[in-house]
Amino acid sequence: MASFFFWRPGSPLQKSLAGLLRSLLHDTLKACPELIPEVLPKYWNQMKSMPWQVQTELHLPAPEIWAAFDRLIERRSLYKKHCFCFFIDGLDEYEGTYQEDCKAMVELLRSWTEFAPADVKICVSSREYNVFMNAFSPNRRLRLQDLTQKDMEKYVQDKLRHIPDEANITSLVNSITEKAQGIFLWVAIVVKRMRELIENGSKLTKLQRELDLLPQELDDLFEHILKSLGTSDRKKAYQTFAMLLKLKPYGLPLSLFSYTFLEDYDRDPGFAMQETFPHSIMGESAKEDRMELARKTLTGCCRGLVEPIMDEEELILSFTHRSVPEFLLAPSIQRDMELHLKDFSPEDATSQLILAELWSKEPNSADKNGERLGLIAYSLIRMRHKAKADRVPYSFQENFHSALTQLEVAEWKGDDRFGEIYASLARNTILQLGFFQGDASRRSCISTPLYVSAIVGHSEYVAWKVERNPTVIDTPFKMILLFYSVVGALLTGRIGALSILELLLRRGLSPQTLTPIWGPDLRIMEEDKSISVWQHFILFCAMFIDQRLIAGSRLTSYSDDIEAEPAYPLFGQMIEKFLQYGADPHFWISVPKRDGDGFIVKLKLGVERRRVLVHMSGHCEYLEKWRHRSPDLDDSLHDLVELWQLENKESVLQLLDRNAKHLQRASEGGGEVAHEEEQLAKGACVAQIADQHNLESKPQVYGRPVTEVQDKELVQFKNPKSAGSLTEIGGGSHVFVFIFGKCSIEQSMTTR
Repeated sequence: MASFFFWRPGSPLQKSLAGLLRSLLHDTLKACPELIPEVLPKYWNQMKSMPWQVQTELHLPAPEIWAAFDRLIERRSLYKKHCFCFFIDGLDEYEGTYQEDCKAMVELLRSWTEFAPADVKICVSSREYNVFMNAFSPNRRLRLQDLTQKDMEKYVQDKLRHIPDEANITSLVNSITEKAQGIFLWVAIVVKRMRELIENGSKLTKLQRELDLLPQELDDLFEHILKSLGTSDRKKAYQTFAMLLKLKPYGLPLSLFSYTFLEDYDRDPGFAMQETFPHSIMGESAKEDRMELARKTLTGCCRGLVEPIMDEEELILSFTHRSVPEFLLAPSIQRDMELHLKDFSPEDATSQLILAELWSKEPNSADKNGERLGLIAYSLIRMRHKAKADRVPYSFQENFHSALTQLEVAEWKGDDRFGEIYASLARNTILQLGFFQGDASRRSCISTPLYVSAIVGHSEYVAWKVERNPTVIDTPFKMILLFYSVVGALLTGRIGALSILELLLRRGLSPQTLTPIWGPDLRIMEEDKSISVWQHFILFCAMFIDQRLIAGSRLTSYSDDIEAEPAYPLFGQMIEKFLQYGADPHFWISVPKRDGDGFIVKLKLGVERRRVLVHMSGHCEYLEKWRHRSPDLDDSLHDLVELWQLENKESVLQLLDRNAKHLQRASEGGGEVAHEEEQLAKGACVAQIADQHNLESKPQVYGRPVTEVQDKELVQFKNPKSAGSLTEIGGGSHVFVFIFGKCSIEQSMTTR
């Protein structure tokens, strides 16, 4: 059994024959996988020839889908053990072409049942258009309005039972149900209008006249409702519609309480950012009064097209039916909305209304891990960035941060030991930024505008914030957290990721900074070992570039935002940027070995090839294929760059060679770092350490105090300097330089 419904406002696949066949074929083969060799023999043989561990994503072109579906229907041997039933809704919403019009679609459906009448059954639904009425037998037809008429009559009678003239109510009830033609939404909207007229003192005769004027088609009814509104009410309705339409792609609801501030916004668009916000920390009684007034306003201006519904213990605004936003997106309605909303910005209005709600909340009233606030922050900042709604001095972001401070969620204390930090991208969709060796059950969602802006790729705000308030990155740990937000921007394809990385490197983040954070699907297997942010980033590349190598297509982000670009070029550009700031090119990675649901990968780091074992899980199709090359082979970073075929490969290879030569000269110079035109010493040989759970202020090497270092790789402590200067630790042929004094370890972090 498989199903599909045509949807005209949707994507091309949602309203075409190609989409119909693709969906039915997918559902059928998912339910009956034993049919795959018969229906898709070429792809089946291709997959059989590959290692069983490799999970490759196949992309079937439209001609292959058509051929596969023909085999499904026309191969009679399949019917010995199978029969098929297809449910197809909304034939009238099919968007045909000159070659494939509605008539051609109907003939295709009929051909399936004619080929195997006993084994292929189809149930379709549509409006009563001639092309469908002529094609399908009336003996096998059901009219929905005939089946639902009694239920509609009971509903209308119940809602209009308080009409004084009960003797004639039957006539009105019958008129409403007959005119509805089985569309319950039409009945609900019309009955609501009748009840409003009754409350205003209208008699039965006026109700009947009003009903006679109402169109039968939903779109015509919606348009009639809007045209019946006065100028002020229509503007209010359009403001409401515009905000809900704008928030819909972001999955962020607008609460009824936030909506209560629309009048305040109309009087002063910056009302929520005033120094003396008039509704700060509002009591429950005042909130209830405001929401009751807003409910009446909503009913008066939207006339049933939008209504408050309960969602997770909160009243939110929602379109009554999916046909309402479809109607509002029609060109004629969009033009009318633009005329009434010349100076209205739905992005700014929703931001100010939600900010006002935050100001009105009691301190410490946010959810435990901040996920609700994280979703609000991500959605609003992303929406405003996309609309280019912000400029210096970024009043909204600054006020949002102040509101978080009032809610007592803006600062994460140093002794909080969360196991995971993540960003909330949508309901039930998160972006994992990193893990600590803390309590794995404790999770914290980022909502601070600085880090959220980095994830969104809003490099202008990040640069402005850092310039205005350098304390936001005044410790290695704060820099590291911002760096992982940049990685989040990279993985979602945000174009601002590269400039934010360069900002961090320019401001002092060394590529060799050791990190206490482990990213998604990565964990270290030896407690006394660490890796740098640069080495961690190379592991990210090894995990995510494999998607391109296996699928044979460009690696793109899992975000389909229009401000996102293909993520694959950004990987190469960020590798190049790290190397420009002196990243250590000495990196080897072994052929991985299977370990349960993941892989164990051996890293060899630095000139001395210090060994670190890492467990990697997920996104490892490339690693699995790589495993079959040679069990004794180590690949250098130079080898990986060749293998990855980066668009900027030549530049990266040149930088790898340059940095290797620089480190060699530095080690041969007895611990003194040579001064070159690029001043690579600041980048290549500076290691700042941020350890979440060890608060000792003395410098550490790979998580241990310098004075306790016993590792043969780091044995000599030379030339101690005064606070704030550079001190060199030489071992073998590798030089490390540690920052003392002003850059000593500090453990504070701004997150949720």
